Formats: sequence, structure tokens, C-alpha cells
Amino acid sequence: MTKKLKPKTKRRKYTKKSKPSFVAPLIILIVIIVLIITVITVTLSLLFHNPEKTIKDQLSALSKDYYENHLYESLTAAQESTNSVSFNKTMEKYQKYGFGTVHLRQMLSYDSQTNPSRAELIAKYCDENKTYAKFYPEPPFNRDSFRVEFTYSCNF
Repeated sequence: MTKKLKPKTKRRKYTKKSKPSFVAPLIILIVIIVLIITVITVTLSLLFHNPEKTIKDQLSALSKDYYENHLYESLTAAQESTNSVSFNKTMEKYQKYGFGTVHLRQMLSYDSQTNPSRAELIAKYCDENKTYAKFYPEPPFNRDSFRVEFTYSCNF
């Protein structure tokens, strides 16, 4: 008996065709979008950031706090023994010419305990010895009835 030999055929290796992966391009697209949004945000914040306005607003808040909680308190404590008519006459004297100038270092010294971050921000931009405020009391001479004029020596 003779064996029948089967002819040898080359078997083809079939590889599975892989489906295209959308994960990598999707991640790249998300990263690109996040980068674009970050660049736009940083650019806009740099364009619209105004350190001069920020510092002036902080100085206004500082001077308001200083006048209402320190200077006015000192004045009323000195006048407690007298009547309100005498207090009003005293305040009227200062209405036109104001109190003596208050240097920034004095206000920052007062404020450094209650609001150290504000004091650091203002000191970063302004000269503590050349920047000052002058307070003018206004009728009816209450705690919040005053105006303030600043002389700035700041690097905006």
C-alpha cells in the first residue's frame, strides 16, 4: 500500500485586521484644546490686569480701615470727656486743611496685624516713606464721613 501524500500547501497566516483606534487622536485633541484655552486665559488676564487699579483700591481700603478704626477712635477717645458741640468744632478746624499726613509705613504697621497680605502687596509696589495720605473729616463728622487724598510714590 502506498500512502497517498497530500501535497504540502503553504498555509497563509491570516492576521486580524485591527480596527483603527480613536483613543490616541482623541487624547491629543483634548490636550490641544486644553492648551489653547490656557493660553487664551493667561493672555487675557495679562492684558486686563491693572496693578495700578489694584493698588489704589487696596490703598483706599487700607485708608478707610485706618481712619475708621484707628484715627477716628483716637479722636473720639480724646473728646469723650467733652460734649459733641466741642467735638464738632474741633473737627471743623480740620475740615479744610485736614489732619497731618499719614505715611504709608504708619498705615501698613497698623494693618500688618489684621491684613498681612494686603500690606505685603502694597509694600511691593509703593515706597512706604514717600506715599502718604491726608484725611479730611466731613460733616456730620461720623466714623465714615471723611475724604482722603493720596500722594503716590509707586511703581505701577
